[in-house]
Amino acid sequence: MALKQYMKTLSCPPGCNLLLDTSRFDNANSKLVDVLVNLKRIGQVSVPNTDENYAKIRQIIGNTINDPSVNKDLIIAAIMKTDAIRKRRGNSARNRSGLGDVFGGMDTGMDYGMDYEQYSKEKVTNKDFQANFTVDIEKEEKIFGDKSFGETLKDAEKLGAANNDITSIFPTAKTEEKSFEESCPKTDIHCAYVAYMENYANSLLNFKDFTQFDGKWMIARDKIAAALLHLKSSYKGKEVMQPNLDNFKNVCRKFVFLCGTKANRERSELVKSAIFIASEARADKDDLEIHLTDLFGEVKASPTISKDAAVQNRMLGADYADSVRITGSWRSLGIPSRVNGAESAIDYIREDNDVHSMHAAWHQINNQREPRDRKRERFFYFHNHMLLRIATERASNGLPAVQPMSNDVLHMEFSTEYNIRPENDPEGILDDYNSPPKTCRLTRNTQETLRNELRDLVRYKGLGMERFGHHCEQNYHADLHNLLMKDCDVGMLGYFAVSARPPIFYRIHSEINRVWHDFYSNQRYRRQDIYPPYGLTIRGITLHSRCGRVNQAETFWEKLGTHYKLNHQNFIFRIRLYNWRRLREKVIVRIFMGPQNARLENYFEMDRFVHQLDGNRLSEIRRYDKDSSFVFVKDQNDCGWPYHLMLPKGGDKRPIKYRLLVFVNDVHDQRVNVGTHPSLNNPMCGSNRQNMQNAGLELVDDRRDYGFPTNRRWTFNPVPIVNNRDRYFGYMSSIVNIVHTGEETDFCNQAYFR
Repeated sequence: MALKQYMKTLSCPPGCNLLLDTSRFDNANSKLVDVLVNLKRIGQVSVPNTDENYAKIRQIIGNTINDPSVNKDLIIAAIMKTDAIRKRRGNSARNRSGLGDVFGGMDTGMDYGMDYEQYSKEKVTNKDFQANFTVDIEKEEKIFGDKSFGETLKDAEKLGAANNDITSIFPTAKTEEKSFEESCPKTDIHCAYVAYMENYANSLLNFKDFTQFDGKWMIARDKIAAALLHLKSSYKGKEVMQPNLDNFKNVCRKFVFLCGTKANRERSELVKSAIFIASEARADKDDLEIHLTDLFGEVKASPTISKDAAVQNRMLGADYADSVRITGSWRSLGIPSRVNGAESAIDYIREDNDVHSMHAAWHQINNQREPRDRKRERFFYFHNHMLLRIATERASNGLPAVQPMSNDVLHMEFSTEYNIRPENDPEGILDDYNSPPKTCRLTRNTQETLRNELRDLVRYKGLGMERFGHHCEQNYHADLHNLLMKDCDVGMLGYFAVSARPPIFYRIHSEINRVWHDFYSNQRYRRQDIYPPYGLTIRGITLHSRCGRVNQAETFWEKLGTHYKLNHQNFIFRIRLYNWRRLREKVIVRIFMGPQNARLENYFEMDRFVHQLDGNRLSEIRRYDKDSSFVFVKDQNDCGWPYHLMLPKGGDKRPIKYRLLVFVNDVHDQRVNVGTHPSLNNPMCGSNRQNMQNAGLELVDDRRDYGFPTNRRWTFNPVPIVNNRDRYFGYMSSIVNIVHTGEETDFCNQAYFR
């Protein structure tokens, strides 16, 4: 009784907790721990400091836990810390029974008293953490809740605590019967943390005035991500609970649920973005298994086959899920388009879900990827790669090149068409986005703002790529997105996950690409920059697939339920080298592809990797398509070019000729290791530091431009080299014939290649 009265005098009543009342809680906790550790005299009451007496006192405290006048959080924290201290002193009376035996007599098999030695073995540690306890809301409810154990467990399962799949970790508001306040009281440490972080997020931004392309939005996202990663309070940077996997899952799940119960899409996007970044930085990310598509469902918004086409297929004898009436063109598949006319011919790449997942992931994680001193250069290179891929598909489908949104056309009317209708979005994934008008004309204020931004950008050309790129991305690029979104009512331009779906996106980034090339206008490559190492000559590059002849490849439509996507038959590159000086050093290999007669700047990079020469005069490098350092690799990158789009679409049962180019160059450092391990892949997106640490590796990058050697002009004529007429370079190119077979076939039909 004396102890209960003493706790009421500690100035930390129910509702006072570690996050919202840090100083009061810490002060009360320290006083109570001091009493429990030493069993100090309280008033006229004193007891000997023995294990037996301490065990009895713990049991008595447990009997008062449901008293509304007692602070439950304070008692839990004090006992856990006391247990740890007494155990280190060698006088623990717990006998590993857990708090369940003390509070309510229920043995849950849970040990809340993790000591410092146990904690130091966790993957995430913090020596400055003083409280040394873990509070799990589901575990608490099972022990302290008013409901029975079975009823509480059902509620926990509803919230996803009893499942390991990602959809249960991140429920939506539609699946919850209770409000956030009912399901997650602020007296719980996880809920208190979420409530505080909600207020913190609101304080960082006025969500009506910012989009995801604004620099201030990105800063706010990164601040929230840092707090979530370490489970720290944002205002003092103080850790409020152990940053282990269970606590992280609990906080993230409740954070997403909170955003879902309150109609604020902008705040929800900010929070989910922060969760994605924090999860990628965790050492235990493989156990967490959070992928971008789990958080942002709108990346899965590709149109599906229409009901009319399905009915027609059944009338022709085809099953709805496995049509056999497939021809070569995309439009023949009966998939409704969101654009009219010829532009719909390339929906298979512009509307591909994996392209948008990649684009959204890049904007979320680029700032955290290695090498960090080249992240602005990656901004240009990544979007340049997207543009080159789109340009290649446009050319093969007879569409004109994309015109940049440059100063010369700002005053003109232009198309902004992108129609979202029930027939092309039957699941309502894009319900939150509007269909813009067919055409738009920018206001004079917008035109002047963009012209001023461009003039200002020119002044940064002499300050290096990173300074130039930062100013371009945060100002000119952001304004192109934001101002066109407002003037033309293209709301999708403000969100990473969907901004690349409307065709106007590619006009914006064609302008950014023009600016990037202009940065290099006075910088050119010399012969010694391009040539292979002295003593090494390229003897040829060829592509091999299931077809009996070299340089023949096939693409086809792959059907996944009601979706189609472009895919290709597996292939392998073979690169032959003549090493007449018998070199035994590392070289870096770059493979490009583009239309047969395209200019060098129109070739896209397919692979980049380091190769160790073995000293033999003749050698061959074999590189499989799935080994490419550019493609998406599960559990290593949420960002990477989709494997199924590695080859451009071929001609409809007729070949389209593409040219392969290979460049082999020396490296500035024999430790360079690009493309030698999955964690060291992905020049477009950078490498994940945590994945590299888990693999015991460190990225040593090649210091040439990301776009080398096609991003700058050459001081000499490249035509002889590209046409294999330079004896120092050798045979560095070959012509590849790619055929599109419509549906996938069982064998390679040579008649298509004639």
